[in-house]
Order: sequence, then structure tokens, then C-alpha cells
Amino acid sequence: MRETTLLKIALISGIAGLILLLGVLETTPSKEVSISDIRTEDIRGSVLIRGKISRIAVHNDTQFLDLLDDDPFTVMVTRDDAIPIKVGQHVEVRGRIEDSNGKKQFTGEEVRII
Repeated sequence: MRETTLLKIALISGIAGLILLLGVLETTPSKEVSISDIRTEDIRGSVLIRGKISRIAVHNDTQFLDLLDDDPFTVMVTRDDAIPIKVGQHVEVRGRIEDSNGKKQFTGEEVRII
């Protein structure tokens, strides 16, 4: 009987820990960086960038946004996450920076018009 009680306590503690961890990850703010910082610094993980849309291209289920800050930078957003936006609008994009074939690639997870 003691083993089953310990097992229940361990399972409840494990599940509570996972829920707490997910809650902390969701509320952790993204680091705000400029587009020029992305090009020159070694930045990884979740970041927030702002810029003016200079071009929008759609290919299959992916939307590509060229954002202007100091110079153009392309952001990739899946169509599931896409919102109705237009060239010339200022947006804030939260996402992740990754290396792809030696180039930095920004994958947007959330786009918001500002």
C-alpha cells in the first residue's frame, strides 16, 4: 500500500512540475532586438523584432515578409499563424532565430500590427 501511495505522489508531482514549467516558458518575455543586431551578433532563441513591411510573398503554407529597419530582413511565417497584413504596415514579430545553410533565418511565431 505504501508503494502505491508513493507512486501517486510521484506522478502528481511530476505532472504539476511539467505544468509549472510550461507556464513559466509561456510567460517568459522574448528579447527585443533590432534587425541589424540579428545580422551582426550571435543571437539565439526567442526574440522580438519590429519593422515596416516592404514586401509580402506567399509560397504554399508559408508567408515571407521583408521587414525594413536599417536594411531588409526576411521573416518566415506559417500560414496558420498569418494575419491579414499589407505592405507599408508596421509589425512586431515574435519568433526564433536559427542557422540554415550558414545564414540566419527568422521563423515568426506571432505577428502583430503596431
